[in-house]
Amino acid sequence: IKRMDNTKQYIYSLLLIVLTAVCVVGCEQEEITTLPKGTLSLKIGHTSKKAETRATPLQLGKPLANKFSLKIQRSGSESVAYDGKFVEDIELRIGTYDIMAYYGENVKIGKDSPYYEGAATATIEENQSSSVTIPCRVANALVSVIFGRDEEEQARFAKHYTNYGLAVRVGEYSLNITNEDMGSSIYFPAGSSPTFLFYGTLRNENNRLV
Repeated sequence: IKRMDNTKQYIYSLLLIVLTAVCVVGCEQEEITTLPKGTLSLKIGHTSKKAETRATPLQLGKPLANKFSLKIQRSGSESVAYDGKFVEDIELRIGTYDIMAYYGENVKIGKDSPYYEGAATATIEENQSSSVTIPCRVANALVSVIFGRDEEEQARFAKHYTNYGLAVRVGEYSLNITNEDMGSSIYFPAGSSPTFLFYGTLRNENNRLV
């Protein structure tokens, strides 16, 4: 009987803790929804990486702001105020917010697939407009290949090889940059450890593959 009483007391204590936690969260949510509002005005600031190939973000062209997605979250909490397409102006309850903007997909490996990302913090005051520019840059890594620095060197490749290229592997994923699409870029998550393999078919030696 004593053991049953202890079990009942434990269950009662556990229920009390759960109810208290729910009450606290509910009170916090209610407190937030009653706060006055202000306006957040947003702009996307591009800071693209520069490299001398046609397939880098700079040469591909910067994505328009309305192509970005936004996630706005109250700082220090899991309360999400907005999660959707980019908007220039949005009404928010007063407080401090963490803002994330992103465009594209951070693919395992992909050709000409830049992924843009940026973050900023904003404080909203009652009946005030706060302007914030989110500095966005290419957040994934890339490799670009040119077979020969000038026409003379490129002619040497063409003289000795046919169907040549560079195989790029990241983990179990791989893509090739061939002599037909020289100058394009292969993208993969930053921090990856890619491996590279040159391949080609030699001319005048029975088309021997090397």
